[in-house]
Amino acid sequence: MIGIGIIGAGDFGAAHARAIKQVQGLHLVASCRGNNDALAAFTSEHGGRGYTDWRKLLDDKDVDAVLIASPHHLHAEMAIGAAKAGKHVMLEKPMAPTAAACDAINAAVAAAGVKLMVAHLMHFALPCMAARQMLEQGTLGRPLVGSSWIIKLWMEHNRRDWHLRKATGGGMLLTAASMRSTASSGSWMTTSCR
Repeated sequence: MIGIGIIGAGDFGAAHARAIKQVQGLHLVASCRGNNDALAAFTSEHGGRGYTDWRKLLDDKDVDAVLIASPHHLHAEMAIGAAKAGKHVMLEKPMAPTAAACDAINAAVAAAGVKLMVAHLMHFALPCMAARQMLEQGTLGRPLVGSSWIIKLWMEHNRRDWHLRKATGGGMLLTAASMRSTASSGSWMTTSCR
């Protein structure tokens, strides 16, 4: 069994907790949230131990991998901490608010020898998978320009004040319009726009 820890036990953390229950070989060991009452409600519903400090969750020996679903400005520090603790990382998009922070995460993961996946549902959309295959095979040649359009209801039920602040969430562009890049390892990562 692979023990999972969720850092950011809110709406997206709950969606992941429900998904973890459906995957054979995974179990939720622990969750972290700063609000004690909300954390207690989360662990009551989904199980596992509760931590109000994400660093304590990383010290939990039963946690093999972490899912980070915290405000965007915390992603780099938490992902780097998880890598240094020897935990595999699934990181909600955007990977981080800046390219430098994304590079720091990639460096920490490489140094620790752990796996990193940015949770972007488009990784598994058939048109995106076909486009990736065409790009990797060189069918279209080297891309020079890309264009993407999005029409999205921004103020969904799960939007929080931190989503709207540039310092913590980056607004609609950083939250929903993450772009693709190729990491030095050759794997696809979701990074934020500069």
